[in-house]
Amino acid sequence: MYIYSFSVVGDTPRTTVRQSVFLAGVLQFTYASLLNFKRVAK
Repeated sequence: MYIYSFSVVGDTPRTTVRQSVFLAGVLQFTYASLLNFKRVAK
């Protein structure tokens, strides 16, 4: 769970979890966008 290392010291666990969920969402969105781009490019 290396995501926790991104949180600044002093952050509450709740904030860290929120950041993890946000990062996961961004990665998912980026991945989906790349798949759509490949599909359109062909």
